[in-house]
Amino acid sequence: MASKNCISLRKVPALASYLNIHAVSSNKDKSYSLISVQTIDEKDTQPGKDFEGYMGHDKITAEKDAIVREFPVYKQGDTNDKPTGGNRKIIYKLTQGENSFQLKVAPKDSSK
Repeated sequence: MASKNCISLRKVPALASYLNIHAVSSNKDKSYSLISVQTIDEKDTQPGKDFEGYMGHDKITAEKDAIVREFPVYKQGDTNDKPTGGNRKIIYKLTQGENSFQLKVAPKDSSK
């Protein structure tokens, strides 16, 4: 029987516009393991990084063999309800880690 994976989304209570991704994988329907999901931290939001201008308001979709996080990009001085930097898509790919699956941000050229 094939292994099954499940992705769950959760808004962070104190920061209702931010979205956390949680994922689990079935171990031949006998047990479940957490899938390690690459998180967003302060350094990821710095200029030139994948999440530059990130302030939440995410939309998550499944496309082919990937999870796609799309969010509005905020420029300096933007208000929370009026981002002016367009939208950005971040693609996560499921990979086999040393002990479990990992959901990691894919290199930019893998979106083609």
